[in-house]
Amino acid sequence: MQKKRISLLMLFLVMTLVMAACAAPMAAPGAADTSSDGAAAVASNPVTLDINLGTEPPSLDPSLGTDTTSISVINETFLGLTEL
Repeated sequence: MQKKRISLLMLFLVMTLVMAACAAPMAAPGAADTSSDGAAAVASNPVTLDINLGTEPPSLDPSLGTDTTSISVINETFLGLTEL
């Protein structure tokens, strides 16, 4: 009787594992729906680029920037505005 009970329990466990393996994968909690529009996907996940220059730039005015730190920041900032 004990052997039959253990066999049924093992069969039940194997069938449970098989059914769990055949289930559809669940979406991760908080995951955004993917859409075919690439612009919407980019807008929903903004990218931040941090650059360590070592010090604060004294001026962000392009006409007043004479040091290398200011010029580096001005070039990176205005590159996107002046690029075609």
